[in-house]
Amino acid sequence: MTQSGKSEEARAGKCRVCSGPVDERTGRCQDCGAVHGKTYRCPHCRTVADVEPDRVLGERCKVCGGPRIQLDDVTIPRTGRELPALTEARRLRARAIAWRMGSAVLGGFGALALLVALGVLAVVSAGALGTIATLLMAVAPIALAAVGLARARSSDKNAVSEMDRARRFVAADVAAAVEPLNAKKLAALMKVDEARAELLLAELSVEDLVRVRVQEDDAPKARVASDAEVEEEAAAVEESEEGLAEVRETREQK
Repeated sequence: MTQSGKSEEARAGKCRVCSGPVDERTGRCQDCGAVHGKTYRCPHCRTVADVEPDRVLGERCKVCGGPRIQLDDVTIPRTGRELPALTEARRLRARAIAWRMGSAVLGGFGALALLVALGVLAVVSAGALGTIATLLMAVAPIALAAVGLARARSSDKNAVSEMDRARRFVAADVAAAVEPLNAKKLAALMKVDEARAELLLAELSVEDLVRVRVQEDDAPKARVASDAEVEEEAAAVEESEEGLAEVRETREQK
């Protein structure tokens, strides 16, 4: 079957893989489970692919492993405001993996160096200074490995923060399209637990409240005049009244 034929089948509600029926709400084939639609297009590799669970990021692309947030309803409009956060989360996650790999290599070399140093010191008497210097040289890679693991944990923590920020944007898209929205419904759409969904709704409520307050702060406010300003305005009013009285007297005399 040609590509155009597959596209026609997808538009007709049929799977492009097995020609089975495609659920219009989830965009998933009811027979083989293949996904369809632009909402399944990965923002990193641009491939239409499903997601899989990830220990740190929550969900990731099955093709490139980049972090994604896939709703269980393709009919909900997406603004794409979460894309910068997803890109940053991917960068931080890649950095964490690099730190862990480097730490594993350094830790292995350090352990081997420590074993060799202990073996040499058991046979050769190097003196106090020589023993300390040898042990420090052997332990140095292990210390660097520990620093690398700390950096990896920090990068993972920052990646999780970026994913939380991305989820807030997606939850805002859901809230704009689904009414009424509760924690149970949001949890089902975003495939998170209800506790996380309740937290997202609470964060959205706080952001809306802050936005309203900021808008109110931008409005013009009444200002209390000082005593000097009040006296100047009163004097100006008296002068204007005296001027009007003189004009009236002049007109009456004429």
